[in-house]
Amino acid sequence: VVRRQLSLDGLRLAAPKTAESARPLLVEETALRLLVDHLNVFGSGPVMDGVALIFGGRSARCTVTGHQLYHAVSAASRRVLGRKVGPHQLRHGYATLRLEAGDSVKTLQMDLGHASSATTHSTYLHAIERLGQRQAIFGAVVDGGSAAALLRRGRG
Repeated sequence: VVRRQLSLDGLRLAAPKTAESARPLLVEETALRLLVDHLNVFGSGPVMDGVALIFGGRSARCTVTGHQLYHAVSAASRRVLGRKVGPHQLRHGYATLRLEAGDSVKTLQMDLGHASSATTHSTYLHAIERLGQRQAIFGAVVDGGSAAALLRRGRG
């Protein structure tokens, strides 16, 4: 459960910005295994406000900065995907896949820490619309109808 988060200056742990930000945080099994492997190899990072951080910088007061994270993710994505992808794009990709897998906007809103489901809905409207189109096509095929005609009717 998220009870404290790193402050914007990266020098202290602070209470979440809003009451909704104090929430359970889902961690996928693969990510959890990678974090455990990281801790087994490197140990925990610096201790801040009595909490051992997972990632640390070169000194006990330094955490991994957003700049360092961006460059690490960008470099890894170039090697793996052949193109640059930043951490925020990974967040959007994760959220889009969750919606396409059937998660509700409200569930995703809570997991992402958005203040309202309207923020989540407007940010991921493209995924919601695409999911609706896929469902319409599937329904038309199952019912023996014309998927193209059904989509044309939906646009008009």
